[in-house]
Amino acid sequence: MGDLPAAAPQERLIQADSAVNLVAFTRDGRFVAGGMDDGCARVWRTDTGEQVAELIGHKQGVYAAAFTPDGKTLATGSYDGSVRVWDVASSSVTAVYRGFKPGVEALAFSPDGRTLAVASWDARIFLLDPASGAVRATLMGHVGAVQALAYSRDGTMLATGGDDQSIRLWDAASGALIEKKLGAHAATVESVAFSPDGKTLASGGYDHYVAFWDLPGLKERSRGAAGEKPVYSVAFSPDGSVLASAGIDGVLRYWDPATGKMSSLITPQQASQINNIAYSPDGRWLASAGEDGTIWLSPLEKKP
Repeated sequence: MGDLPAAAPQERLIQADSAVNLVAFTRDGRFVAGGMDDGCARVWRTDTGEQVAELIGHKQGVYAAAFTPDGKTLATGSYDGSVRVWDVASSSVTAVYRGFKPGVEALAFSPDGRTLAVASWDARIFLLDPASGAVRATLMGHVGAVQALAYSRDGTMLATGGDDQSIRLWDAASGALIEKKLGAHAATVESVAFSPDGKTLASGGYDHYVAFWDLPGLKERSRGAAGEKPVYSVAFSPDGSVLASAGIDGVLRYWDPATGKMSSLITPQQASQINNIAYSPDGRWLASAGEDGTIWLSPLEKKP
């Protein structure tokens, strides 16, 4: 996609033409991808809002996406039960991996880019070789769809959560279960996120709560109600000083990870629920994916 000059972040609302299920940044924060309900994935420049790629091929909505560390490749997962790997510069698909029936809700590249973790609705998590699609390990233990998946920053741990209301912590290299927390939420676990230092896991659930867990033992530190609607997404700021949460009520809430207390809230320029949020790894942006077909990009300088 070429080198771009760094520009001062400016708040913008990107019109994406279809409900946006998720957002994902390149590591340098210069591009943001959206997974769309119309089956496409699209990529925009964060400095101008210009669309640079439209990735067409899935037969149903795209609910999972992640860039490789170099930002040149995007993997997408869909309710059509497939994972597609794309060369972003040419908007061409380089590989299609099938068999994740009935659908894919979450996926993530390991920090070194050598493994692609895929969460399936059939309760399994697959660790793939992203080049060949070969399954290196299959993680089993959840009952029902796996909705949430995240790698720790150092790549040693993988956290998952799902419809069975549990959170599970896995050794990312071997696939061995490290710890599990049954009844982590009183309803589906929708999102999990590691703090940058790997000492805390945050989770958001359909029960309206955000919870903080000490690692590696998954001991609950604190939890708080995030309004009266389900929480769809949680994300740590790159420096770990703030956790953001969002969901059906369309409000962004900010939490102090040290105390587990909500510090502030704002309403983005989106007229609907927020399906997903992400911080750019370079510390410049917060993005939210709107059911109204928009992506709201906000500079972190304006955030607590």
